[in-house]
Amino acid sequence: MEAKYTLDEWIKNKRKRKCPWCGVVGLYWHWEDGKRNYRLCKWCGIMQNVGEPLQQLTLVGCKKCGSSGIWTTTPETKRCWRCDGKMTIMKNPKDDL
Repeated sequence: MEAKYTLDEWIKNKRKRKCPWCGVVGLYWHWEDGKRNYRLCKWCGIMQNVGEPLQQLTLVGCKKCGSSGIWTTTPETKRCWRCDGKMTIMKNPKDDL
């Protein structure tokens, strides 16, 4: 995967709606919130902030209490915020590709 993403690349490509990783159209967006400029595909879960490496978003959940969330880290390193149970991967969107 790419190591860095520049502001010039973000500006040049911010109107593109086709994800460069999975090819899905319509679920790939560029956002800015005053502090960051980033791109994200809601289908394959790839996210990248300008000047930072790519991240893979993963849906994780707790089998003990049922809470869930989206993380950029592997669930093996995290505990549930609600019951302190072990979080596991529920679904990675790339599995559907």
